[in-house]
Amino acid sequence: MFWSRPKSSESPYFDVPDNERQAVTRELLREHPLSGQDVTNAVLDAWEDIFTSTIGVGRIGIDIFPTPQIMGFLLHELIPLRVSSSHNGWRKDSEASEKDLVFEPDLRFSTEVKTSSNSNLIYGNRSYGVENSGRGKKAKSGYYIAVNFQSWREAGRNQPRIRRVRFGWIDSTDWIAQTAETGQASSLPSIVYGSQLAIVFDD
Repeated sequence: MFWSRPKSSESPYFDVPDNERQAVTRELLREHPLSGQDVTNAVLDAWEDIFTSTIGVGRIGIDIFPTPQIMGFLLHELIPLRVSSSHNGWRKDSEASEKDLVFEPDLRFSTEVKTSSNSNLIYGNRSYGVENSGRGKKAKSGYYIAVNFQSWREAGRNQPRIRRVRFGWIDSTDWIAQTAETGQASSLPSIVYGSQLAIVFDD
């Protein structure tokens, strides 16, 4: 089972009717220093970086075929590096309290990166769906880049590809935690995908 929480008064969507959320999202993205094309370029370039990488004497995609979790980790690490190499003011996080992609001139534009080998959905760990309980923890509300990619199994003999890139805003209260004590995942309701995360790349 899952449970959800209402929007807080700090949310840009607070008291906004569901059918007007897309307009809020468009304004949030208009204000952001990165465009949808900037985000797409960083993701696709980071993805290609993985396949031009060697580990020891092995090439990824030729000799080494990492699990989806490792592919997601590599993508998660490389996207901030790609952004920071081509856009001033950006850097990768250096502390646990920072977003994955830090915009030093104005921290409110700092952005989280989520990746998944699911064809359409992204997930957080269970802590995303509960109240932030510790000092020094990063804020879970804010801008997000969400990436879905193919697994090796799905790609067959071809190189796996990026399926979809979304860019938008997720509130901490949007994350839905599994209520079972053994549940480890947090998910997002369909309205978030439909009105708070704009698709900037779709293969």
